[in-house]
Amino acid sequence: MFYGHGYRQVTCSPVSQWVSPHSARTFKLPSRTKLLEVAQMTDVEIDADSTALLITDPQIDFLKPDSVVWDKVGETVEENAVVNKLVALREAAREGNVPVVYSPHEYTDDEFDSWEKLNTIDQIMFDTRMFDADGKGSDFVPELSPDDNTFVLSPHKQLSGFWSNDVGTQLRQRGIDTLVLAGMSANLCVESHLRDAVENGFEVITVTDATAAAGQDALEAAHTNFGFIAHETVTTEQATDRLATAGVEAESVSTDGGRDTTEENESSNGFLSRFFWGKCSPARVVSSSCLHIVVFERLNMVIGVWAYAPS
Repeated sequence: MFYGHGYRQVTCSPVSQWVSPHSARTFKLPSRTKLLEVAQMTDVEIDADSTALLITDPQIDFLKPDSVVWDKVGETVEENAVVNKLVALREAAREGNVPVVYSPHEYTDDEFDSWEKLNTIDQIMFDTRMFDADGKGSDFVPELSPDDNTFVLSPHKQLSGFWSNDVGTQLRQRGIDTLVLAGMSANLCVESHLRDAVENGFEVITVTDATAAAGQDALEAAHTNFGFIAHETVTTEQATDRLATAGVEAESVSTDGGRDTTEENESSNGFLSRFFWGKCSPARVVSSSCLHIVVFERLNMVIGVWAYAPS
């Protein structure tokens, strides 16, 4: 099938070559390492008007020794100084006029008593009455008590708030399309929010050291998946620097007699590059002097390729 501007969709898994509809030439597929490097080359824009800091489960039952599962998560929470890093992120967001959104976890007595189809993590939480709405464990840690720059979503019941609370609706209604994501726990609620945010069209920057998990294996697994799924991965230090300056409008410096070169620069990247390099898709573009290619990736498969070779 052919699309406008000479692009042909080649759907195959795995893909070993790039194919141009305008040439008999074929092009060797870049390595996965190279593709991941390309995916992380460009910083995601943090605009105070359309970005939010989303923190999942900043609650006692994950982040304080009083937690009912501290024996599972306590070591990595303390090693990563998660509370201090979340506080730093929140303060930076306030400084840059970026709103903060909490997606908390909570269960009621009725839910503890009546739920029947429990998976492994559900069973652990229900056996310990984790995030009990009537207990202290569901409270926000004191250092992260909501302030006037914080919006608290309704509690999520599963790992992703996109399915069991109002995160998608609340973000869209507030004009948010970019998220800086941190919180607990890395391989569960953080990763689930990340996956669903991306698949719902949000652009996501994941803060890899402002989280923890039930052991190093779980944490490393999450870090691997962050690298594949997020549009960008950063440290707390990197994120705070950018959040704090998000509200500062950069001064435009003209060096060409006042001519606006934005359109010209975008045009030089090619139609497909302009379309897919923006916020509308997690696709990434790899370019050379004779080829523009866009790759849609999911896990270890390339599921779609658009290729264009100028004649």
